Amino acid sequence: MDDLIVFFAARLDEIEQAARAAAGPGWHLEGLTCLVFTRAPDVRGIAWCDNGRDGDAANAAHIAANDPASVLADVAADRALIAILQVAQEFSDQMFASANPEGIASGEVLGHRMRAATQVLTMENVIKVRAARFSAHPQWRPEWRSAWAS
Repeated sequence: MDDLIVFFAARLDEIEQAARAAAGPGWHLEGLTCLVFTRAPDVRGIAWCDNGRDGDAANAAHIAANDPASVLADVAADRALIAILQVAQEFSDQMFASANPEGIASGEVLGHRMRAATQVLTMENVIKVRAARFSAHPQWRPEWRSAWAS
């Protein structure tokens, strides 16, 4: 799992870098013909224009929906999921480190261990599902695929 986390984090870094380098915030459609962005209150740019081909309006709507701000929010959410997995792993490590984990009544240890293991397994699958969108990358490994990924 550590290798998958390293792979996933590297892809997130690449996406973040590309989103930050892209034109500024405020991407929106003007009619169904042009996708524009705002660099400053008085500076606009055109990122894409309809050239009359079928599907151009749908392409523009898709591009606008995946503007840099949305991409950065998605990257932040994926990084939060990685952090949640790391916290779950730390809790699991504590629960299985000794026969009687500190601060846990002996009758409650099994329940805590089951919860810890479930949290880790769940978060590992969440990470696998989220990372699967990079399965075409040359460093992707087939064993990282989750049974839940489509």
